[in-house]
Amino acid sequence: MFRQEVNSWNDERIGTSEIHGGDIVVVHSRFDELLNLELKKHGNFHNRYGIFNHDDLLGKNAGRRWITASGKVATGAGFVIVLRPTPELWTLSLSHRTQIVYTHDIAVITAEMDLRPGSIVVEAGTGSGSMTASLARAVAPTGRVVSFEIHEDRAKKATEDFEKLGISDYITVTHRNVGTEGFKGIPESSVDAVFLDLPAVWDVAAEAERILRVDGVLATFSPCVEQVQQTYEELSKLNFSEIETSTVGFRTWDTKKRSKDYSQSETEQERKRKRVSEGRGNQAGERSGIPDKDDIVKKCDVELVSRPYREIMTHTSYLTFARRLENKPKPSDAKVQSEGGDKPGGKD
Repeated sequence: MFRQEVNSWNDERIGTSEIHGGDIVVVHSRFDELLNLELKKHGNFHNRYGIFNHDDLLGKNAGRRWITASGKVATGAGFVIVLRPTPELWTLSLSHRTQIVYTHDIAVITAEMDLRPGSIVVEAGTGSGSMTASLARAVAPTGRVVSFEIHEDRAKKATEDFEKLGISDYITVTHRNVGTEGFKGIPESSVDAVFLDLPAVWDVAAEAERILRVDGVLATFSPCVEQVQQTYEELSKLNFSEIETSTVGFRTWDTKKRSKDYSQSETEQERKRKRVSEGRGNQAGERSGIPDKDDIVKKCDVELVSRPYREIMTHTSYLTFARRLENKPKPSDAKVQSEGGDKPGGKD
């Protein structure tokens, strides 16, 4: 499971993906269809390709074809691909209880927050747990993710998911409205990074400043530019610097083999000229009743064709990052007294 990826870098099972009862796997049935599945002894899974017995996977490694109970691939039986649930695959296969943070945004966020094993990160807005799982991998095995969720049911469901994935040792999920209650219980200057996926980031900005260590990173995820503007205005009043906002575009390309179609390699004008030269058309190149040889599609050889998918994922939200500065120095008592007009020679 994912636990083997983040638990102990010295675990003898590292490099293997042996499947046991109760493990979660990701089933890849089509190029655009992924789902996560908890395996149970004597259980089975149904889809358009047939029935798949869970017992056929237990004790074996992930990264394999899972063949239907009806036969073998060689006889035409259906199959799916079984993979271990990395955070990226988990993001693509989980149930969307809320809008999720996708992998291209996650990559930028975790890099900008400078997360590493041992880091302590606070997250507000657990949601479906997509971002939380990636944060856990970044800070494990000695770090911690402290996540807050305003909806109690979502908090419970996320906790259950993390337990099934085997990453609950690195995550604490708390049901709380941080907009009104803040991050109480977390000491000042005690965390390395804060990630806020909230409608009103500005309501929590001061609390984020309080718990962040000096030079720690604040990251926010906001769908609307008006939210970004209000967030910037609030952060500018606090001890933050290097406030920057960015968006991330992501395009997936599809490469596949296809037979060459030579009938499409010439323009209609070129074909008209060929008709005239070969006596198959009048002076204007119009057909004379004799069929074009090019009308018969020649399919020979194979070529590789690459093109982007029609659905292009543009930016999903605005990502804002800021660095925590040391607190602004307060005037010393001596300076205050000097400015207050105390003069030498006064009363003893």
